[in-house]
Amino acid sequence: MPDAAPHILLVDTPPALQRRLRRALDPLGLDLHWPKARQVIECLASWPLAAVVLPLASAGGVSERQALLLTGRSHARGVPVLLLSEDLQEAVRVMAAHPVGAADSISSPPEPHVLRARMAGLVERFHARTAKEALRQSEERYRLTTLASSDAIYDWDIVTDTLHWNVQVQALFGHPPENIRDNLEWWTQCVHPEDRERALESLGRAIARGDVRWREEYRFARADGSYADVVEQGYIIRDPRGRALRMVGGLQDVTERKRAERNLRFLSEAGAQLGANLELEETLQRLVWMVVPRLADWCGVDVVDEEGQLRRVAMAHPHSETPSLAFELQDSFLGSSSGRSILMRVVETGRPRWGSHFPHTLLVEAARGDSGLLATLKQLNPSSYLLVPLTVRGRALGVLSLLLSGIGRRYDETDVALASELANRAALAVENAMLYQRAQRAISLRDEFLSIAAHELRTPTTSLKLSVQAMLRRLSGEGPLPSREQFRERVENLDQGVARLVALENRLLDVSRLASGSLLLHREQVDLVEVARDVMIAFAQQAENAGCKLVLNEHGPVVGQWDRLRLEQVMANLLTNALKYGAGKPVRVRVLGWPEWAQLSVTDKGIGIAVENLSRIFGRFERAVSGRHYGGLGLGLYITRQIVEALNGEVHVTSHPGQGATFTVLLPYMPVRPQPSSREGWPSVPEEAADEEGRVLSGLAGSVPML
Repeated sequence: MPDAAPHILLVDTPPALQRRLRRALDPLGLDLHWPKARQVIECLASWPLAAVVLPLASAGGVSERQALLLTGRSHARGVPVLLLSEDLQEAVRVMAAHPVGAADSISSPPEPHVLRARMAGLVERFHARTAKEALRQSEERYRLTTLASSDAIYDWDIVTDTLHWNVQVQALFGHPPENIRDNLEWWTQCVHPEDRERALESLGRAIARGDVRWREEYRFARADGSYADVVEQGYIIRDPRGRALRMVGGLQDVTERKRAERNLRFLSEAGAQLGANLELEETLQRLVWMVVPRLADWCGVDVVDEEGQLRRVAMAHPHSETPSLAFELQDSFLGSSSGRSILMRVVETGRPRWGSHFPHTLLVEAARGDSGLLATLKQLNPSSYLLVPLTVRGRALGVLSLLLSGIGRRYDETDVALASELANRAALAVENAMLYQRAQRAISLRDEFLSIAAHELRTPTTSLKLSVQAMLRRLSGEGPLPSREQFRERVENLDQGVARLVALENRLLDVSRLASGSLLLHREQVDLVEVARDVMIAFAQQAENAGCKLVLNEHGPVVGQWDRLRLEQVMANLLTNALKYGAGKPVRVRVLGWPEWAQLSVTDKGIGIAVENLSRIFGRFERAVSGRHYGGLGLGLYITRQIVEALNGEVHVTSHPGQGATFTVLLPYMPVRPQPSSREGWPSVPEEAADEEGRVLSGLAGSVPML
């Protein structure tokens, strides 16, 4: 009951009646007000009134017209009116004009005990009405609060095991109203099996030991079969003896917060693991096993090789009985046109690609008409995919492929963000591993180069040393002096040895100049046919020693603005290779002029070059065969390519193992009518068909016709 006394209006009461009413009502402890009729409306708006006492005209009060008006106003405010009248008919007329219960009457002057009894009844009705309104307002506030709250709020009657939920339990977890049962058993079944025993024990302890508050974290089932991370907080209401009667509380969905915390921990652990090793394949294998099963059921990594093609280097699947199926899907997917285009599009655009559903059409294309393979791929039940580029400094090194299987699991934007951040860290680790591999390879090449260089230098220096020592012994009196011819021959040998040393020195100097970008070109009018003849003449003795016949095919002068000495160096490098690897077989040199290109090609019929080596033989210190079996520093083709590119040209090679090789140099030029040359040179022979050169030139610049 409220602390303040109920308010009672006694309107236009004559003095004598006023004294009688005050004496009769004082024992009730009411707050009495004695306004005039004109003040009643203002009083109705100012106080919560329990009743209005209205003396009628027969009792010296208001007129019947005023009584009708004031009774109507009071009834509108929900305040009952007690009429005092000496004329019963007068009171009946007023009451009849209003709904039942709006007004009641007693005779005036009233008996004190009758007045007190009637007024006590009105006060009791006032208290009941006030309590009901307060309850209605409280329930409305509770309803609005639960509607505004993002939590699933519940009210559990522990005694009767009746559990009521607000509408948020449907909004948060998707459970339709018809599936929500009003008891604790339904909540228990929704708790994740791995968390259920812990949550029930925690709740039981809180109730048993007299706790007022209970808090627990667990996973709560959604209608789609997945689980949400929730934090539940409850307030336990007890009776005076401490017995638990009721519990009210709420479930807060913290899935995204927990997910973010797990993702941060995962990225931290992944960064530490990825930075712990510099071996490329081991690093990537470690990466895929970090992803499975954390982010995917299958995970694969494909890297871009030196030829720009995707090559799979790592893959993981958690179940031992299905990796072969996963590899089969991956192979089939990469073998399909869609698979190649999707992965390469990720590499080319540098942006992730994902789908919340795995299109059936991709499975059909991956099977490529094989119904058995299609059935096998369907067993894996792929449901969602995510492809993320491994990008570092704007360059895509490969693709991280993630795949989910089963019902209810789908990738979303949060997964894409996490996988992208993981891919960024993995790309740095991959780049570091690649740099480490290149550094190791460079060290190996350096060591091999130093070994071969020492061997190449040792051969002429040993020969020089032996010749000089022999000559010194003869000059010191050990044995007869050599004849003039013998002396000339030995000096020529010394000169050849010095020439070899100078050639080695010049090659090393050229590499140094090319690396520093200080290679200078002296352009002049040069006939490419004349250059080829001169170099072939210089190599005549070497060709004879190798058992090779040199053949020149040409159709007249090919004159352009080039560096003669550098072109001679290019021709010498190509001839050296041809004689070294094609010993005992003819070597064909061809010089042709086209409208925009000059062509120089050297063809041998030697051991040939494996396809996988064609792209690297122009590298520094690179060889297609062992340097132990074939001498040289591995610099000739590297220097050749650098010189040709400095002249704005191109150099290409076609070859097959056991079928020889054709090296073709293309130089841009405008045909120039040369002056007739009086120099004698290497004889030309009629040109023969050359299929290999036709293959070289096909696909090059459009102005060079296929031979």
